[in-house]
Amino acid sequence: MLLIKNLKTKEDQVVTLKGWVTNKRSGKGIEFIILRDGSGYTQCIAAASDMNEKAFETAGQLSQESSVEITGKVVKDERQIGGYEIH
Repeated sequence: MLLIKNLKTKEDQVVTLKGWVTNKRSGKGIEFIILRDGSGYTQCIAAASDMNEKAFETAGQLSQESSVEITGKVVKDERQIGGYEIH
């Protein structure tokens, strides 16, 4: 299982993370999910244009402390916690 602290070793690769939702905010057609595991935090971006309607609807219904498994591409972004995020 990949830990958030090891995202730097997986840049530009598709990975699956397991953890808990710490915070979430929504925009038009996009959900920003802050995910935590025992090793750190990362931002996950769920865009309606990149996923099926049911998956995007599920992302919108997540609440704080929801337990999730998220699959996406590791993208470097120095502005984010830990320097990486998941798309």
